[in-house]
Amino acid sequence: MRSALLLAASLACFSCSSSAEPTPAVRDAPELPDAPEPPEPPEPPETHIASADGDLLSPAAGVRVPGNGGDTGDAKTGVLRESLGEAASVVESALDVKIARLRVIGALHAQIGRLQSEATIAGYPVEGAAQTLDQAARATIVDTLFDDASYQWGLARRCANDYLIGLRFTTPAAKVEFALGMPCEQAFFVFATGDEVTSIGHVATTAAAQRVVEVARAAGLP
Repeated sequence: MRSALLLAASLACFSCSSSAEPTPAVRDAPELPDAPEPPEPPEPPETHIASADGDLLSPAAGVRVPGNGGDTGDAKTGVLRESLGEAASVVESALDVKIARLRVIGALHAQIGRLQSEATIAGYPVEGAAQTLDQAARATIVDTLFDDASYQWGLARRCANDYLIGLRFTTPAAKVEFALGMPCEQAFFVFATGDEVTSIGHVATTAAAQRVVEVARAAGLP
């Protein structure tokens, strides 16, 4: 009897010790960090021209450039005329067109004086006396300035000029001024849009700059 009890107790203890091992707790998988967002593409570089004293100037917003977006950039496509807006009609219908040699000063100083005085053109001081262009010379200037092939679109040039050639186109209601820096061939228009003064410029081709220089010399400028 006692032996039977001991055997039963032994079997019970063996049953306890041989029970299945506890299942280990399952850990949650660690959260992976969110994938970084792809970087935004860089902004395309702006086209700049240099001012008469070598400082860079930003172009007017919204100016279309030949050669972009399928534009072939052929002559007289009207891009320059479009960028000038109403100022283009002032250039074309001006009753008086003056040409003068201009002295180089700091770009910021010139900007302050734009369209403020007859003693300056595009903000740069007139050297000597301004000369009046005859009808033939006006036609040459207007054709040259409004020909899109007269400009090196998209070219940036940092350069210090020795002098400028200035033009003032005047009607009874408005005036538009133009300056060509030499020898850097930087060309820009200055005109009023409402209460603000706007400048639009591009680097001219050597051929176009030479035509302006020839008109200036024919008018008696040094």
